[in-house]
Amino acid sequence: MLLDVVRHRSVVALFSVLVVLTLGGCGDAATEPEAAPEPTPGPRVENAEIALALAEVPGFWTVVDNGAGGIVLRPSDATVEGELTISADAEEVGGVNLVAAQRAHKEEINAKPNGEYKGQSELMTQLGTAFSSRGRWDGADGRQMEESLLLALHPIGNRKLRASYVYPAGDDSAARLQDHL
Repeated sequence: MLLDVVRHRSVVALFSVLVVLTLGGCGDAATEPEAAPEPTPGPRVENAEIALALAEVPGFWTVVDNGAGGIVLRPSDATVEGELTISADAEEVGGVNLVAAQRAHKEEINAKPNGEYKGQSELMTQLGTAFSSRGRWDGADGRQMEESLLLALHPIGNRKLRASYVYPAGDDSAARLQDHL
C-alpha cells in the first residue's frame, strides 16, 4: 500500500514538472526578449613561472603582463582603474595555511596609512576552500585604495595561489568583487 502511494506521488510530481516545462515554452515569441549573443571567448593565457593557465580571460579584462611576477590584468574599459595580479607563492614544506595567510593580509592592511580591514569570507571553489579578504588604506597619491585578495591552494604542489585586485576605493566594492571572482 505504501509503495503504491509513493509511486502515485512520483507520477504526479513528474507530471507536474512536465506540465510546467511545457507551459513555460508556450509564451508569445513576439513579447519575449531576444537572447543576448554569446560572448566571444577570450584568449588562453599560460604562465610557466606560476604553473598556471587561464583557459579563457573574460572580455572585461585585458592581459597587460605575463611574466615572472604572475599574470597581470586590467579592466578592458579604460575608464575603470585597477589591476588584478594572479601569482603563486613558493612551495611550502608541511602544507599551506590559508587562514594564516588571510590573517597576514589583515595585518598588512592595518599597517598601511589609515588602513582599515573590511573582513574576509570563506568560499568553496573548484580548487577547494578559498578565502576572500578585503581592506582599504590611503594611497601615496592621497586617494583611498582598496584591495580584494583571493587566497586558494594552488592546484599543483603545496603553494598558495593569490589573486590580488587593487583599485581606487569607491562605492562599487560589490561589483568589483564579482569581477574579481
